[in-house]
Amino acid sequence: MTTLTVKWHSGDQVDSRETQLQPDTLLSYDYFESFRRKEPLEPEKQLMEAMLTDAINVYRLYAFADSREKKKLFWEARRWLWSDDWRWPFSYCNVCEVLGLDSGYLRRGLMQWKDHQFSRASCEAQTVSLEQRAQ
Repeated sequence: MTTLTVKWHSGDQVDSRETQLQPDTLLSYDYFESFRRKEPLEPEKQLMEAMLTDAINVYRLYAFADSREKKKLFWEARRWLWSDDWRWPFSYCNVCEVLGLDSGYLRRGLMQWKDHQFSRASCEAQTVSLEQRAQ
């Protein structure tokens, strides 16, 4: 525990007061608990959440895939995630709107994740090639 002494001057008088400060500890569980759902979603929203979760998982899982089938799945997920179509009720934009999510924020996060993974893989490839040259 820390003691804080505050002094202030008022004319010729000096006044002070001490207070005890405790660290503000907040466990990550407590922090994220405030964002957890208190009531179950309606079935349509559950479906929308499942669609979004699946698209993000497919995007991340197959972003650097080698097989034709997996690349196709990646591009289908990417096309849906980057679509600006508002006409279809289950479009990415409408799903984010209904779920109260910022569609642009999610897209930026996915792009940053992919860039980070690509640069990491590039660094690892350079390290391997340098090691091979040294042998």
